[in-house]
Amino acid sequence: GAQEFTSISQLENETIGMLTGSMFDSIIPDMLPDAEYLYFQSYGDLVSALRSGKIDAWPSDYLTVLDTANEYDDLGYIDEVIINQECGFIFNRDENGFNLRQQVNEFLKEAEESGLKEDLYNKWVNDLNADMYDYNNLPGPNGTLRVSTSGSTNHISFIRDNKLVGYEVELLALFCEKYGYNFEYNLTDFTGMLSALDIAFASLAYTEERAKNVYYSDVTLYSPGYFVVRKNNSATNTNLINSIVNSFYDTFIVEDRYKLFIDNHIYNDFICYLWYIIRFCYLFKS
Repeated sequence: GAQEFTSISQLENETIGMLTGSMFDSIIPDMLPDAEYLYFQSYGDLVSALRSGKIDAWPSDYLTVLDTANEYDDLGYIDEVIINQECGFIFNRDENGFNLRQQVNEFLKEAEESGLKEDLYNKWVNDLNADMYDYNNLPGPNGTLRVSTSGSTNHISFIRDNKLVGYEVELLALFCEKYGYNFEYNLTDFTGMLSALDIAFASLAYTEERAKNVYYSDVTLYSPGYFVVRKNNSATNTNLINSIVNSFYDTFIVEDRYKLFIDNHIYNDFICYLWYIIRFCYLFKS
């Protein structure tokens, strides 16, 4: 089915879902000041609210939007970029955070120049089952970093087989190997990540408001934002088609009722009934 909304301007008076602590919270209300806003703690809650009609749309990053559209046949997205986000690691705004950011930026620059960053990004974007660098036995002569992340951002920072994996996780692990650190991670929501212990990450987009309270690394990835929306009547249409097809199958195939139609000399009515069934299916599938 077609998208229920095809442009951002159509959302002006609708109900928008927002992930608590998301950077979109500082952008969308200015774009859509007359919309109503409901806040949720997880992507799963947003998906449920959208599919049930509690909200009409919710903004998210490119990879999450694509995963959502691929997983749910009744959901799609408005093909209009909200903003192209620059994401990075964040650090406490103190001396330790400043020094750690300097080291991370050195590493990111080298990873950019060598092609490592691009290779890792492509690996994880294309394959959620990609091999993960084994960070369990890092010697850590320079200490252990306390890390915060969501663990719920596919491709970037997520749990697989009870282990934290993903693009930014592997970047961090390789940084720790090079600079002599180990790390322990704590899973938290976006709000918790902004009070980072040593480092926090999970597609954390740069905003001027956030940058007042934390240090940002150089860019780890660019992530355009889109609105996830419902598709028009896709579930209803599918159910109707299934109902018609099943009714035809039960009536004319399983129960041999076509014989009754023919025996009662209303063959023409039977043909008409069959034609309408085929026509209905064709129209709703178009």
